[in-house]
Amino acid sequence: MPSWDIHKIVCEELIGFYEQEIDKFIDYEFAHDASRYDIKQLNKVINIIYNKYGSNGLKQLIVHHYLDRLADILLSELIHYFEVYLIENRTIEESIHELISSIKTRLDLDPANILNLFIQSLDRLMSVTGILYSGKGKRQKRLSLEERLKKAYNDLFNYPNLKHLLTGYIRDVISRVKTNLEFILYVIIVIDEERVDNKILQSFIMKQLGIYKPWKYQSEKDFEEIVRDKIRHLAKFHGNITLYLENVFLSHRWRLKDENFRKVLIKRIKQLNKIFCSSTDLEVAEGILRHIIKLSKEINIDNIFKFSVLNSTMTDNNKNERRRDFRKILAKKILQLDELYNTANDFKSKAILLSQIIQLINEINPNLMGEEIEIKEWSHLPSSKKKLYDIAYDVIIPIVEGRGIYYKICGKEPIIWLDHIRAKILSYLAKEGLIS
Repeated sequence: MPSWDIHKIVCEELIGFYEQEIDKFIDYEFAHDASRYDIKQLNKVINIIYNKYGSNGLKQLIVHHYLDRLADILLSELIHYFEVYLIENRTIEESIHELISSIKTRLDLDPANILNLFIQSLDRLMSVTGILYSGKGKRQKRLSLEERLKKAYNDLFNYPNLKHLLTGYIRDVISRVKTNLEFILYVIIVIDEERVDNKILQSFIMKQLGIYKPWKYQSEKDFEEIVRDKIRHLAKFHGNITLYLENVFLSHRWRLKDENFRKVLIKRIKQLNKIFCSSTDLEVAEGILRHIIKLSKEINIDNIFKFSVLNSTMTDNNKNERRRDFRKILAKKILQLDELYNTANDFKSKAILLSQIIQLINEINPNLMGEEIEIKEWSHLPSSKKKLYDIAYDVIIPIVEGRGIYYKICGKEPIIWLDHIRAKILSYLAKEGLIS
């Protein structure tokens, strides 16, 4: 089930209202989410919420139940279309389009959400149940859902006012969810990343156990290799879907509350930073670094650590302690970047890596790169002073843009400046005891 953080962001953007007490009430007052599969419980919950919060409370309840189911539908559809992608050799674009289309179709035909009884016939939902849960392995689940649907349908006759009250709100919420589906899916994938990833992996492995039956292979190693290879492809497929959803999310920035936009991107940057720090492939690391910088610019921050420190709500003493901890974290990141710098074989990679190192060192000591250096570019002109930071980007920008690699900057070759700046930064960190 999606976290309340997700419920808050989605409700604020879809219906312009959110009250955490409603989510607490739905999840904990009765059996967890009982109002999603029991008409009697639904009626009790609605009476309480509607009396206290009015129509906005009803809309939030509806969003809550469709969001919970959306997370499960995303999981099953993603794995299904990954299999289709591999077996039928589809393009990633075709697979993403079909995935989004299928989720939209399933949302208001989902037999596990009795709110759909207000907008669909019982026969249609029973038919969908038979299709979605066909086969011996799903028989028990199918029978349980069919029994629950029939009971809910019969119970609904005892509450004639309920259908009259809810139907319009349900249609409205469903329409909003479908219109903003890509945005919602991105929020789910990013905010609940660990939970989503674990569920996808667990479900996928269980499915492979059913498909390939490991006991039929000569050794466990053969089976493990097949599954491991598929998991690598699944991770890439999942990553491509996330990138597609991210582009849609970014294009909708003007419609989103700034607080929600920043919250989602900050979480995404942190995730990318973890991947970056564990990457041993220079080309992959460079791509992730570009991605981090791009997203950081979207929310006008130099790096995620600066934002975390500035927005801390701790006491002054705790902030100072946290700041010292961040200095150590930043120093560690700089060392990781420096290892990549050291193994990079081209100027462009070195320049990009050094640029990120400079941004990190500025958070540790803003004055270090502000040192003024006396330069004399031409013998017939008097010497002048220039900040090391400005010299650095006089060197870095032309290299990244593919020009000026061989031209001297302030009287020195670019590579000499790059190595000089790198040495100065590492020397400072060592003197401060931040690295050994």
